[in-house]
Amino acid sequence: MKTKRILCILLAGVLLLCLAACQKPEEPPIGGELPSPDKVTAVPGNNVGNLAYGADIPLLLSEGTFNVASNRGKVTVLNFWGTWCGPCRNELPDFDRIATEYAETVTVFAVHSYPADTDPYEPEAYVNERFPDSKIVFGVNDAGNPFYTLYGGDGYYPYTVIIDGDGVITYSKSSAISYEQLKALVDAALK
Repeated sequence: MKTKRILCILLAGVLLLCLAACQKPEEPPIGGELPSPDKVTAVPGNNVGNLAYGADIPLLLSEGTFNVASNRGKVTVLNFWGTWCGPCRNELPDFDRIATEYAETVTVFAVHSYPADTDPYEPEAYVNERFPDSKIVFGVNDAGNPFYTLYGGDGYYPYTVIIDGDGVITYSKSSAISYEQLKALVDAALK
């Protein structure tokens, strides 16, 4: 009888511990509030399906920063590029076109990345000359900042990440992208 009582107490204790472990409260993701209950709740990370990290990335043409987490409610197209990268330069007009066509619902944030082993090029002059009235928000990622790797960059350019209005990564890939592909990916992220 005494053994059964001890066994019941032990089992009750184990059950309480299991229930307590299952009741972990939700914490807001990095850089923002939890999405509404009817939306997918993702864990922070840099892969498709993850909640994109929030980070203050310096602007290229003015003072201040841009933070993906502050852009919730709009789709964010995050493109890492460089003036030194031919495919990057070739696709930037398509990003500009998307930024104009989707100005109300999409923010295109193009982050110029300096190659680690060279002096910085003149991205400000390049942007001012070729995209003076662009709706693209231009940022800068120099060798001392981890933004490229924070968002999953693997050493190849151009690198594009698309983040839906809830902050969830819907696409990420290192390669040039056509206007048609970009438009289809943006449309999918808007749904």
